Amino acid sequence: MLFTWDVASKTLTFNADIPDFAQSDINRADPASDARPYAEYAAVAERVVIADGVTKIGSYAFTWFENL
Repeated sequence: MLFTWDVASKTLTFNADIPDFAQSDINRADPASDARPYAEYAAVAERVVIADGVTKIGSYAFTWFENL
């Protein structure tokens, strides 16, 4: 699994490498059509944890994650 979400702490934890995304894959107005499977948390996530063993954080991975 790429990530887990903890609602209480507003934390996304990534357990695997995060792939590259093109800027055209990112849709702030409609997170449901955003290519990132975790985009629905962009407006509410306050913390990101990258687990041991993750070796890549792809381009545009956290675009529009304004509360980090």
